[in-house]
Amino acid sequence: MDSLAVQITEKIDVLINTKFPPAVKDKLDELEKTTKYKKAHIVGAVILIPVLLILALLGASRLIINLLGFAYPALQSFKAIDSKDSKTDTQWLSYWIIYGSFSIIEHAFVYVINAIMYFPIFKMGFLIWCYHPSTQGATTVYEKVLAPYVVPHLMSKVEHSD
Repeated sequence: MDSLAVQITEKIDVLINTKFPPAVKDKLDELEKTTKYKKAHIVGAVILIPVLLILALLGASRLIINLLGFAYPALQSFKAIDSKDSKTDTQWLSYWIIYGSFSIIEHAFVYVINAIMYFPIFKMGFLIWCYHPSTQGATTVYEKVLAPYVVPHLMSKVEHSD
């Protein structure tokens, strides 16, 4: 899956080198040196951020939040399937439990949630915290909440049903 990101970055680099005016290329080179971000990532952000803002202003904030909560985690989940590391499995399985729980809660309590003024921003921030590689919040939620409080009750229900 990383190869897809690399391919996209390479295509943007080709576009920058062949289609952009020299003054823009020079400015991108300067930005790349000062920010330590690749030129392709800078161009992608310059295009993507205004598009997301326009969509948000047009009322598509739920779509944006769901895309932010789905796209990167889905990509990482595909990578985790091929991985032998059980920590990545815990991270992404926990994330999808949290993501699914949000979906169920949102549908069940739609009127209450719509009354909570900053709920979409909270949800977006929480989901990003859950999946961001530096925080791995989903693993924290699993270790601090799910494993000690939820899993034992679910396992006792499963054992009683067998």
